[in-house]
Amino acid sequence: MYPYGATINVRKPSYSLLSSGPISFPANRPISAFYMSLKRGKLFLIGSMQFFHDDFFEKEDNQKIQNAVFRWILNDEGNLEQSIKNEPELSEYHHVPDITALADRLRSCLQESDELPKDFTTLFNEKLYKFDTDLIPETLDMYKTLNVKHEPLTLIPPNFETPMPALQAAVFAPSLKELPPPSLELFDLDD
Repeated sequence: MYPYGATINVRKPSYSLLSSGPISFPANRPISAFYMSLKRGKLFLIGSMQFFHDDFFEKEDNQKIQNAVFRWILNDEGNLEQSIKNEPELSEYHHVPDITALADRLRSCLQESDELPKDFTTLFNEKLYKFDTDLIPETLDMYKTLNVKHEPLTLIPPNFETPMPALQAAVFAPSLKELPPPSLELFDLDD
């Protein structure tokens, strides 16, 4: 498990030890490397220090990798140079685009637009919709053709359908609830 990590670039005489794999993004990129010089010593590099954190120490064999690296650094046993005989399959580095900056500059990707003419008023189509009085004479002629009486519009009184019957006034007085007798403290016992 490789948490919160970055990929690295590895060049000779260094060797990459671990790579990100084909199903991750970026795919097949080195995430750890080592270098050994007889005069200068040994160097191990990994792109995430969380790799050795307590939360991830026992997950997915991180502990075995840590033990092998520490044995190599301390010259106890284990020879990383001989264990890596053929280099792992690594892909070239491709820059990841700045997604935040690209989101601020939206561009159409579905269709390319035609070049705009110099006189932009030719783009307006005035025949799609217009509001004028050109059709009034034709409308008045239509009344004569259809033998319909031409008169101004009148208001038609609405007729509301009610689902409940109409209310009728009550002919008897409402029955009110009588007041309760007064509390015992208010009685005059002498009377």
